Amino acid sequence: MDNVPDPTIQEPTDAILRITTTAICALGVEDFATHRLPLDEGPHGFEIFQKKQDGAVKILLRPRAPD
Repeated sequence: MDNVPDPTIQEPTDAILRITTTAICALGVEDFATHRLPLDEGPHGFEIFQKKQDGAVKILLRPRAPD
């Protein structure tokens, strides 16, 4: 990771999350989301999506911002 120009990327997963977030924004799929939850609430998001509770159609999971 020494050659990475962005100092906020400390681990490979940081880069993957950054790329994924950028791709989601670029594709414009955020407009289809009925719910937006932090990544650590993924199991809850999957449950409400699976059961179609609370009008869940598409749930976006977002990583928490670095401290």
